Amino acid sequence: MLGNLRVCSTLFSARHVWVTGDDDFILPRQLRAVVEFLRGDPGLPLACVNFGVYHRKRLMPFDDVRTLIAEGKEIAGEKLESGTYPVNIVATQHDNLFTAIYPIVFRSDLLAACFNHPFDGEPFKTLTECVPTTKWFLENYRYAECYWHAPISIVGNAHNSWSHHRPRWHAVVMPQVFELARDAGADSAALYRFAQLHIDLYDEALQIAHRSKEPVSISPEDLAPALRVFRREPAVPNLKAS
Repeated sequence: MLGNLRVCSTLFSARHVWVTGDDDFILPRQLRAVVEFLRGDPGLPLACVNFGVYHRKRLMPFDDVRTLIAEGKEIAGEKLESGTYPVNIVATQHDNLFTAIYPIVFRSDLLAACFNHPFDGEPFKTLTECVPTTKWFLENYRYAECYWHAPISIVGNAHNSWSHHRPRWHAVVMPQVFELARDAGADSAALYRFAQLHIDLYDEALQIAHRSKEPVSISPEDLAPALRVFRREPAVPNLKAS
């Protein structure tokens, strides 16, 4: 997917680009509101919208877009009013910290820069190979202006095709994201709350992997950031990749 985005990110002629998947659905009224804001601030680097999630292992012929939108559960808790804020403030409006692509509206030149990488490494090994948006914005644009749109504007499918990577996601990738966000000046109390969610999700993912006998390749060294972020020692999986 990321390699595909690298190619696609060079093909746009629009000033701003909203990248979505085929199971993400933008709410029409909110699309109009976001476009109107961007027309009034054409140089804005990016916008980030509030979103909801629904759950489907696969979309069925009888699924209706209106039903899926109605099922969308909001991720953000207490949130800011719509407005322009620094990137490091918008980052903590929900716990994925720019890891999800579909709530982000990029200025097209930043989209091309963000995905200007071959993406030929091991999946989920580094932040660049996994969440380039998070790494790019929190390292390079932490103080840049970002428009935050508070109403739910898109709903996406929370089920993912990489569920076998979930233990690594929660205990290796996200702790690195939290440390990057902390260094970028994001709200530390919010980051700590998010971290507690992820350690519980990590324990759940390990249990699922154990029941399904899915190999989990995580070393004690991999868990060093998790120990710092979670403030307790995460379990080291005893299932190794063959």
